[in-house]
Amino acid sequence: MKVDTTIEHIVAIYRDERDLLRAKVALGNQFASHIRRHCTDVLCKKTECFKTKRTLCPKDKALCDDVQKRIRKATALRGAKPLDPNSIDRVEVISRTVFEVGGHLASTSKQTEKLVNERRKKIEGEVAQLPIADFVASIPGLGLFGMGQIIAEAGRDLRRYRCVRALWKRMGVGRTQLSNGEWANQRRTKNKEDAIAHGYNPTRHAVIHNIGACVIRKKNSRYYDDYLVYKAAHAAKHPEGKPKWHDNHARRLMVKDLLADVYVEWKRVMDEAEAAEAQQAA
Repeated sequence: MKVDTTIEHIVAIYRDERDLLRAKVALGNQFASHIRRHCTDVLCKKTECFKTKRTLCPKDKALCDDVQKRIRKATALRGAKPLDPNSIDRVEVISRTVFEVGGHLASTSKQTEKLVNERRKKIEGEVAQLPIADFVASIPGLGLFGMGQIIAEAGRDLRRYRCVRALWKRMGVGRTQLSNGEWANQRRTKNKEDAIAHGYNPTRHAVIHNIGACVIRKKNSRYYDDYLVYKAAHAAKHPEGKPKWHDNHARRLMVKDLLADVYVEWKRVMDEAEAAEAQQAA
């Protein structure tokens, strides 16, 4: 079936996108670390750094941020602003000093980001060919790329999961029975037996968590209304809890509702597509 080929393409492109994204993050960290090393103790001479016990004091931190912004402008893909070789401004002087290495890291990071965006557009194009594209468009915040992430992290046709609970566990928002017989939300744990039972993957959980954040940010869907209801109910039941706990609980229940609807709709549209394809072949 053509859908299976499309899913394989989505998974392959998504893996490339993840590899490129990890490379971009690593380059960004190296870029910031290189500049931080040159900005350390330029202004405060360890007086404030010693008091606050930070790697960079507020003065040097502000200088470091200015140098990063200046180098990014000098290496911009469009409308680059070259460094002034005659300027005696502190930011310009340090930027010229670190430009050979820092500029290369910044430009490479931007090129990598461009490749990441290209892969994401390809994923959106592949998802747009699937029968579920109309359903995705009806949910503000989900988006074609978000649906592509769910498909890729699920790793296969969603109909192959025996029930929606299996999909919840795959995405890290399910519940599991521990070695002591208790039930708990999926999470990272040091106990080996419980870790196997949890089957928790932080990456997949982060993906669905971020999709939920996008849906909440739109504030114009029934999922956002459900989120508010879940949050208020949890706060009333646990008044001693912190707001972040209530938020995480409500968001977890909301994304479970979203995944359940995606699972049901996926089965419906895919079954209809298969039936139509069989009818045409007959």
